[in-house]
Amino acid sequence: MNKKTGTGRREAPTSELTSRTLRRQSCRIEYHPGFTSSIDGFPVDDLDVIVPELQDFITDWREAKTDSDLYAIWDYKAIQGFEDARKYQVRQIRLGKARKFRAFLTVRPGNPPCMWFLEVVRRDKNQSDKARERAIRRAKTEWESLG
Repeated sequence: MNKKTGTGRREAPTSELTSRTLRRQSCRIEYHPGFTSSIDGFPVDDLDVIVPELQDFITDWREAKTDSDLYAIWDYKAIQGFEDARKYQVRQIRLGKARKFRAFLTVRPGNPPCMWFLEVVRRDKNQSDKARERAIRRAKTEWESLG
């Protein structure tokens, strides 16, 4: 048990956290063409909510030492129940009033890492499942392009 946190998790050494934080701060942000076309389909009122929240998320992600720092602030989680979602680290964040939008992203490792926004949709069970599948396919393509 970790005496500082009271949990069974080991804390990363400070130098490792500092290094990880510096990499996050220099992270490149990319938008998949499919993301761009999906966001272009939203009315201006929705974009006035989605775009600033995405910018806030990017800022918070860069300032976070680990992904767990984001869980308290954002509804940010790994995609479950889809083949390859874990392998390609596809994540979902909920945006907007009543969290009615879903944005899907992946962060490719590297120095600096690269955050790819893959898809954004309005919350709807059928739409969200299809969007998750598209996001996973797009993440797979981006990761495989690394070689």
